Amino acid sequence: MSQSTVEVRAAAAPAVAPGVALDGVVRVLGGKRVLDGVDLRLPVRGRLGIVGRSGVGKSTLLSLVAGLDDPDAGTVSVGGDGSAATRLARCALMPQRDCLLPWRTALDNACLALENQGLSRAEARRRAASLFERFGLSGAQGLRPARLSGGMRQRVAFLRTLLADKEVLLLDEPFGALDAITRAELQEWLGAALAVEPRTVLLVTHDVEEALLLCEQIVVLSGGRVAAELEVDIPRAGARREIVTSPAFVELRERALEAIG
Repeated sequence: MSQSTVEVRAAAAPAVAPGVALDGVVRVLGGKRVLDGVDLRLPVRGRLGIVGRSGVGKSTLLSLVAGLDDPDAGTVSVGGDGSAATRLARCALMPQRDCLLPWRTALDNACLALENQGLSRAEARRRAASLFERFGLSGAQGLRPARLSGGMRQRVAFLRTLLADKEVLLLDEPFGALDAITRAELQEWLGAALAVEPRTVLLVTHDVEEALLLCEQIVVLSGGRVAAELEVDIPRAGARREIVTSPAFVELRERALEAIG
């Protein structure tokens, strides 16, 4: 086992990883019930994808779980605790935009969460640097965001999110701004990364195929409500083309698309 593998497990695998629960959640924005009685269960170290059309409340739901907002009715809890402070403390949010600071190098951007937690810059850089090769970022430590490709920027953003040492990862359209080829490459890469470092993951995406490839459960939101819940029990070995054309995958994709409407 490499030193970098030991480092990330020591730094990023909390002793108790909570699950996520929503019970009867209602959120009203601008007079509209964006979420209208949503129930959801995400087990510890499970991966759940939220899919649906634009404006159905996917990102609103993520903000509630992250502790950035509170429901008008119902409860949102992480590890059995419904306080916003606990949700903030236990969840790491990776937004669609990478939000890298343009004046910081890739390495220093990856270190930001560790520095915010009180680690010295030298120690934060040491921990992050040991993982750059594993995250496909060899040679990029000293580059600023303007010199990184879109895929490399997202890898830096994910490394920063992982190093935040939170139990729950909230991914909001993490590859939505990328071209199709880079998106497919990073979907495969993220799936492999999560297989090595299992986490409780809540993924919001408009891409049903992405959700099926990365998640174990899918919830379809429509009209502020849960329109369908699907268990993703498909073989994941083999080439992507074989997986996405398998009968089980095609059936689940059609069921999800039908529920989206």
